[in-house]
Amino acid sequence: MEAGSNERLWARVAECDAVLREEGDSPDPVSRRRVAVALDHKARALAGLGRHEECAEVLEGVVSLFADEPLVGGELFIARVLLNKGLALGRAGRHEAAVVALDEALERCEQECKDGRDGRAVAVRALSAKSEALSRLEAVEAASAVDWEIVRRFGEAGEPELRTRVAVALTRRAWWLLSEHRVDEALEVGDQLLRRFRSETDPEVQASLREILLRHTRTLLRVGSPRSESVAKNAVVVLAGSVGEGARLLGRRLRLDRVGRTTEWLKRSSVVPAAERAVRRGVPTFLTEQRKRAAQAQMAAGAVIDCFGEGVDRDQERMVATARIYSAVAAMLLGHVIESFRAFGALTGSGQEAVAEAFRAQAANVTTDAGLIAQFGAVANLHHRARTLGQGDPRITRIAFEESVRADAPGSPSSRAGRWFARLMAPGKT
Repeated sequence: MEAGSNERLWARVAECDAVLREEGDSPDPVSRRRVAVALDHKARALAGLGRHEECAEVLEGVVSLFADEPLVGGELFIARVLLNKGLALGRAGRHEAAVVALDEALERCEQECKDGRDGRAVAVRALSAKSEALSRLEAVEAASAVDWEIVRRFGEAGEPELRTRVAVALTRRAWWLLSEHRVDEALEVGDQLLRRFRSETDPEVQASLREILLRHTRTLLRVGSPRSESVAKNAVVVLAGSVGEGARLLGRRLRLDRVGRTTEWLKRSSVVPAAERAVRRGVPTFLTEQRKRAAQAQMAAGAVIDCFGEGVDRDQERMVATARIYSAVAAMLLGHVIESFRAFGALTGSGQEAVAEAFRAQAANVTTDAGLIAQFGAVANLHHRARTLGQGDPRITRIAFEESVRADAPGSPSSRAGRWFARLMAPGKT
């Protein structure tokens, strides 16, 4: 935040303190209203300064002073104060206290304005914040239950904010179901999300749903559980053109005597959870689930492309390029390797800056995400740079690419999947 903004916020705090000193003890109704407004403005200023603990303390003071006269600040005043207190506590890292405050906000909402438009807006914000706080506490099942309550209570609401928050709740619900390996249920939730996106007519809501849908698409393309991902288990599916090939690759990767039984080496090793589940549940089931996920990911990416294919600004163009990358990855997971690399070739050969930005964004994830999309994006970014350097000369393009993927080159692919991508994406092959 800029220094000038900080100064204005501190000035606002000082103004509010002056009102509190002058009128804080006055029983006059007008003064009481001024005090309530001053405390509310002071809390907002402190939140803007990042002083969330102090903000929560001020809001607690508002509740103590005005809990018995809530209309001093208008309808739903105390409910909003409790909501803001919960948000402040969450930003301060006090998630358990945040859940308590948000529950109080929901209870107050029920008391003051159960079915009104404003009451629904406060309630959905409180439920969304509660889900986030529970997730931070790693109470993911409880958080998912809250998300489902949002869908149940507000799924048919017409207000734009509520439609957006329902979509977010559906995305989080799908993430949780995938993390619990309930793939078919997660895909049903994803279908709901897709239907909402396709039927949305409000441009602003549709823009929000676009980002939400792409987030869901990325989650679907994370092979195995979205909680933990590795190139090892990605490679099992990417390289598997058939169930039999998948079994062979998995067996070789885990050094199994046969699929379904681990060796002493496996017992001593730290093997990724998804690979263990694949062995335990059977490779055919594992691969079938991944293909189902990839199929929905391809549909979701296609919906974004169909809706925003003619991007009117850089942001839209970048989002569409990201969707095209995800679609290419999904095609690969479905075993359509030629289709995937044709799509990749069309992207890298487009010369669009938005495409380059999308590739760079995916490449940047490789430092924190060992997954398939990040590896694909990293190699694709190197390919795009090589084409730019080559300026239409195939020989220079090939040399530039080969130099960039050498083992000792900065940013070169180091994982097995990354090196495999580099071989397949070499200029002249895409």
